[in-house]
Amino acid sequence: METNVCLDFPDNASSSEVNSDKQRVTETVKTDDENVNQGLPDGQSESNPESVEPGTPLPESENNDFIKTVPVNATFNVRDRLVQLKDCELEFNQRDLAFSTREKYLNPKSPGDRQIGAFISRKRKCLRILLARNPLEIVLDEMDADQLLALRESLFLQFASLTDSERILWLNNFEFILTPALKRLYQKLARIRDYRSLGQQRCLLIGGPSGMGKTTCLNALTMMFEPEITDEVTLVRIVKVDAPANNRSSKAMFRRIINALGLSYLVSDSEDELFDTALAFLDACQVELIIIDEIQHMTRHEHKRQLLDLSNQTRGIPIICASCNPASWTEGDAEIAGRWNDLFLLEPYDRDQLAALLSYIEILLPFSQPSNLDSISIRTPDNQFEEGPAGFIYRVTQGILLDIMILVRDACRYAIENHLPCIDTKVLQIVWKQIQEKPNPRNNDKEID
Repeated sequence: METNVCLDFPDNASSSEVNSDKQRVTETVKTDDENVNQGLPDGQSESNPESVEPGTPLPESENNDFIKTVPVNATFNVRDRLVQLKDCELEFNQRDLAFSTREKYLNPKSPGDRQIGAFISRKRKCLRILLARNPLEIVLDEMDADQLLALRESLFLQFASLTDSERILWLNNFEFILTPALKRLYQKLARIRDYRSLGQQRCLLIGGPSGMGKTTCLNALTMMFEPEITDEVTLVRIVKVDAPANNRSSKAMFRRIINALGLSYLVSDSEDELFDTALAFLDACQVELIIIDEIQHMTRHEHKRQLLDLSNQTRGIPIICASCNPASWTEGDAEIAGRWNDLFLLEPYDRDQLAALLSYIEILLPFSQPSNLDSISIRTPDNQFEEGPAGFIYRVTQGILLDIMILVRDACRYAIENHLPCIDTKVLQIVWKQIQEKPNPRNNDKEID
């Protein structure tokens, strides 16, 4: 049995037929078991890697039904997680290779191939999230001091038996850490989605400085709700696009929405035609959330009104808009400000909040000795105080999550490669010098000695 859709999704073998720019680009997706290579020259086939026995499944957390996590608790098994991480790494490599192979055979002169290329490029941007599919979660507020101590000791013992290569693989967990703040954001998005079932439409603004995890957590969400091709329709539960920097018309925005749905458009399509196509298939594909990142790029008032019109005409689909300062995007229009009247901020960590976050991360470090990451200062043998790991990390990162995680992960790799039992302030200083050659002049307070 066959069904016609417009763009292929990565895990579905298909064949493509690109017509002239007066016709839509269509690809026939096989719904039986036949393996059809797509985008390759005649007579050439793409290798089909052998399937790998999946690892022992780890229990999934019941604390959050919007994103599946793996709870780190008294029964957590490090080696089971490593098997899962290996499977994730294999899936990432296979899918990335498949995308790369298809890109080689796209015709840049073909409008249809250009749209397929744009789809692939945006998909590959999110693909690294697969390395930490089902992120780890430690529910600290459900543990007393004795339980937390027992968990630390259990993990220390398990980490002590790992080889260096296993420790390096473990670091893939840090591709995406579900911090308490990001967990609250996912819970917020889940409630917004559920409001629709009650006949309500709730839109949301997500703000915060660059590097606080807005784009990463939204990309992770789209990867966890990937499109499903059925006999009748392609289900696309979540659509995420970046607002285009080109403000000449709203065509670019609607083209990206259409592309994210797995559909194509005609270069000659008018704004109204693109709007109608997007509206029709948002409904047909049963979209539950629309996410528009970098919303600050949409500066023209008429384009904002078109987005409001899209919100008015969908069947209550929430539209989530994210940027560093999304509240400013709503200024000057009371109706837009009224529709997007809820703001979730991901703010930089202050010293105390950072110490709490590092205490959380410390539990997951693949070492047999404590690193005391959460220590703002430490006492020296001569009874003096000097800057501890948390104090140093705060000084150089100013509480920005991206910089924190890059520093911690790279410091772990440095310690593993140099056979160190943990990471300390000295290791952090060495690694930070490698990460940042010279601070931005606007952030002189981050300069280190």
